[in-house]
Amino acid sequence: GTPTVGQNVAEVKAAQELKHDAVVESVIALQGKNVLLTGDRMGVVRLWKSGGNVFLPKSSARVWSCVRTFSWKSKSALATPDEAKKFAITSLSFLQGNEMFVSGSKSGNLRVWKVEGKKTDGETIKKEVICITGAHTGAIMAVRQGPRLSKDDDDNATLSFSSASEDGKVLSFAIPVAKIGKCNPSCFNVVNHDIANRYFVDTQSIGISALDCLVMPGKVKDVVVTTSTNNGSINLLRRVGAPKEGTQGDALIRYRQAMEEESLTLYAIAEQICKDAEAVESRNRKLNMKTYKNVFTGQDVVSYLVDNEYAASREDAVDLGCVMVTHLSLFERVSKTCQGTKRLEDDAKSFYKWSSEFSGTPSKTQNWAKSTSMSIE
Repeated sequence: GTPTVGQNVAEVKAAQELKHDAVVESVIALQGKNVLLTGDRMGVVRLWKSGGNVFLPKSSARVWSCVRTFSWKSKSALATPDEAKKFAITSLSFLQGNEMFVSGSKSGNLRVWKVEGKKTDGETIKKEVICITGAHTGAIMAVRQGPRLSKDDDDNATLSFSSASEDGKVLSFAIPVAKIGKCNPSCFNVVNHDIANRYFVDTQSIGISALDCLVMPGKVKDVVVTTSTNNGSINLLRRVGAPKEGTQGDALIRYRQAMEEESLTLYAIAEQICKDAEAVESRNRKLNMKTYKNVFTGQDVVSYLVDNEYAASREDAVDLGCVMVTHLSLFERVSKTCQGTKRLEDDAKSFYKWSSEFSGTPSKTQNWAKSTSMSIE
């Protein structure tokens, strides 16, 4: 009949409750196989399978049972509250062939597990086949399987998956099935949505909130990675193929090397500005009947960057100067009367002083860069 106010028009009854020892944060189903994966806040993944009950009619609901538990840490392992918060399994995905799955955690780590165990149902698997740490610097928000990257048979196939994180990066990995446990997976594509904001503190960081992989129709199976970001954008990223024979290096390592070289370049420019005392002169200056000791002007810094072709225009030079202030703490403003909001103003009445690190202008370029690496166990 016609529903009345307050009546439940879509009542659903739970057929069965599946238990975890902690809050469940990720669930994925294997379509057509009656298989579930669930991940909880303490880093535990459980594999569930459904089957009929021989004591009930065939029309009865299927019964789900936990056949395998995956946990890389011991229950007795001690952890601080902050460490425990990073155990949470935030995303799960089966890989092509459904013989393996990937788990992503709030710590940013990725783990690849084999679905089938070696013992009877109910066993706990303590060791993953691949652990990728340090690739992401934020919580994993999504993991999605990609296509096979080779046309070989199952034993020689190369599988792929993509992961997205709060740090704004989308990484794509390739895994040769035959070499699992004998070689490291390779990262063959890196996209950083937050790269334009990496040197600025006044902008909101861009993180990935959702991810999916689409295999486009056609003779060439092009793959498009779709991402949704916390700034309201949806991005279609045309992914490059897996690395070919003879390709040098890992995409993530090359990306980090490029970021390191860029940082070293900034530092070298900063050192050069400090050394060129004639172009950017530090001396006592007066403004509004007040004397500022050993200062230089923002106008001189901007002119130096343009004259030495570090910037194409004075506007670009201001932006570059702001980057060096934010990233390197190159100098600080000392004149209080300047009304500008930027960290560097193209103005002869804006006074600045070198930071203590740069005031002596020692050559520290080679020692300054601290390289970060992706470790794979």
